[in-house]
Amino acid sequence: MDILEHIQTGRDFDELCQKIGRYVNEQRKTASKFKIGITTDYNNRAEGDDYLLNGYDRMIVLYRTQSKERVCSMEQYLINRFKKYEECENIRRGGEGKLKWGPPYYAYLAMKTR
Repeated sequence: MDILEHIQTGRDFDELCQKIGRYVNEQRKTASKFKIGITTDYNNRAEGDDYLLNGYDRMIVLYRTQSKERVCSMEQYLINRFKKYEECENIRRGGEGKLKWGPPYYAYLAMKTR
């Protein structure tokens, strides 16, 4: 899987949500399917069977924070904003996953582009 780092950080969380949301909106248009997620190790997550076996070929790392609460909020915001699109394969609302390590914490966009 190709990994692209388009990592955003900052203190103004609402502004970050809007900025990252605009970026995801452009990127999702190049994908046949996409998922939004969070992790503490995006290299390991990108190589996970659940993505590779299901045809995902690109991961874009979107956001980095030291706060578990913030990364969960970012995931919830993005899923809520993009779940209306048929290409979005997120089932849960986000923020409930277990993060085994960290910080830092990362939010990402996984895509099927081929």
